[in-house]
Amino acid sequence: MSEINPLQDTALMPATRKFEDATPLMEQPVKLLEKANEKGYLFFKGFFARESILNVRRAILQILQEQGLLDPGHPLMSGYADLAALDRLSEEDANWNGVGVPYEVYLAVQKLESFHALTHEPKLLSLYEVLFGARVIPHPR
Repeated sequence: MSEINPLQDTALMPATRKFEDATPLMEQPVKLLEKANEKGYLFFKGFFARESILNVRRAILQILQEQGLLDPGHPLMSGYADLAALDRLSEEDANWNGVGVPYEVYLAVQKLESFHALTHEPKLLSLYEVLFGARVIPHPR
């Protein structure tokens, strides 16, 4: 009987790992692109102001709460789902148009100014310009 190796069997690997911070490479586009290609992601610790992210989180969680999809037994910001409420959704409703949320939730999130403001952050736009070597225009989706 062979020994199980969690590094070879992806089903046994941890679901998450520590992200490698790419912040030191922000002014080095070639190395940044190399890192993106190597890792498949770029992570920048503390890139956005914490309060900006928490404001967007709060707004989205309030929408989920209004739709009855959060567990009322937990604080709003913990984001605990009401599993029974989710189970009552049809598969089509739970994953409207392939976006992973019901249509009403999608529409409400799309109306959040704070959600769209993140894509207009000058710091983010500058990063994209470094990565792509051209001016970028945020798209509302």
